[in-house]
Amino acid sequence: MEDHRSLSSRGLSATLGGEVVTENLRIRSANPTDANEILAIRRDAIMALAEEYGRVAAERWATAAHPDRAAKAIATNSVWVAEFGSKVVGWGPAPKN
Repeated sequence: MEDHRSLSSRGLSATLGGEVVTENLRIRSANPTDANEILAIRRDAIMALAEEYGRVAAERWATAAHPDRAAKAIATNSVWVAEFGSKVVGWGPAPKN
């Protein structure tokens, strides 16, 4: 059964690409189709640190995750995603019950 929990975006603002976003943001349980986007977000976040850590070290870290890492976490319901419109823009651990 799919989890349909979400947070309202009313009163919530975030900066996305230099713009302030105040609507169309939803937090939900990740599903298998989110796996590639989750890994891409992880890689982009790590590569943003390349100047500080060094390009080679950042690339090694960014590619260290096994391709099925996100899929396994999603299968155990341990990941939520933040979705803006229809695009996954962030992810994090689901709260433990």
